[in-house]
Amino acid sequence: MIVYDFTLTPVERACVVAHELGHAFHGHRGPGDPRAEAAADAYAARLLVDPERFARLEAMGLPENDIAEELGVTPKLLRVFLENDLTRLRGVTYTRARLGRGQFHSAERWAS
Repeated sequence: MIVYDFTLTPVERACVVAHELGHAFHGHRGPGDPRAEAAADAYAARLLVDPERFARLEAMGLPENDIAEELGVTPKLLRVFLENDLTRLRGVTYTRARLGRGQFHSAERWAS
C-alpha cells in the first residue's frame, strides 16, 4: 500500500509513487535505510525521466529546474537521474536503459 500527502503537487505525487514502487521492486522492508532510499530514488528516476527528452531539453541550454519542470519530475529526482544514469565522456552523454514503456526502443531501432 502506498500512502502520500494529498497536499502534494501532481509532480510530487508522481515522484513519491514512483519512489515507493522502487521500494516494492527492490523488496525493501521498513524505513530508515539510506541505501534503500537511494535505490528507490534511482528506480523512480529511471521510471520517470525520458533520456531522449532530457537530451533535447539539455541541448536547448535550459537550467536543471526548468528541465525538471518540463519532464514532470522534481529537481531532486532529476539530480538523482543525473548522478546515477548519465555518463559524460569526451563530450558525449550516455544513459542507462530506461524502465517501463519504451525501454527497448533503442534495441528495436538497431535490430530493424
